[in-house]
Amino acid sequence: MTIELAAYNPSIAAAELAAIWFASWTDANRDLAHGHTVDPLIERVTEELRGRWRVRVARLDETLVGFSAMLEDEMRLEQLFVVPAAQNAGVGSALLRDAKQRYPDGFTLRTQATNVDGLRFYARHGFVETHRAPHETQGYEMVWLRWRP
Repeated sequence: MTIELAAYNPSIAAAELAAIWFASWTDANRDLAHGHTVDPLIERVTEELRGRWRVRVARLDETLVGFSAMLEDEMRLEQLFVVPAAQNAGVGSALLRDAKQRYPDGFTLRTQATNVDGLRFYARHGFVETHRAPHETQGYEMVWLRWRP
């Protein structure tokens, strides 16, 4: 299997990225996912692609399977999602290595406290917890993590 990373280009529809986000998020957060749909994510991705996100996409054997989105003004990895079928194939690790190379002075990210697999994944990649705080609109607990070289 070949993993290829590239900068986002407009030929990729926002709906494709939103579908990756939705599939990954619902798989990791089954207890919270009830009643959620992909539609608000399509709107959010469309807006963010016009704004602050710096997106990298991942393809596995030429199929779009993941993406990362960096908020450069905050040095925060805002999103990192891989479709469930491509998880544990090195795609998420490749996206994180790419972010570390692109932002070698370090950066932060956050994930839901219930995302135990994600927390383990980030710990394996050298991230340390800095604090916990409620999500600004949803209220569930978020864990803030930092990576420094």
